[in-house]
Amino acid sequence: MAYNLLIAKGYQVVRCAGTQFPADLIAWQHSGHQLLVKTERTRTQIGNPATVAMRYRGDLDALRAMVLPHFARVQLWVWDGHSTWRYFDVMAGGICEVTDYV
Repeated sequence: MAYNLLIAKGYQVVRCAGTQFPADLIAWQHSGHQLLVKTERTRTQIGNPATVAMRYRGDLDALRAMVLPHFARVQLWVWDGHSTWRYFDVMAGGICEVTDYV
């Protein structure tokens, strides 16, 4: 589903799930915008960003350890199992929930 969302927004997308790479998707637009996405699924309420940061701490640490160009955006997307994605920008000092991924 995340792959299809990115394609619909005009991104070129490569799947990395199942590899040793910390992100599941690498996406870019011809304008130069780059996005690395780690996707997760849950059946429970995930709460606020602090709760998400604790729950997915290992994944977030692996994303932060990557050496990236300064203009690349790194995000954690969490699917609630019903109909909603929640998007979080991953930064060196923590995460911040955003309303959209572009």
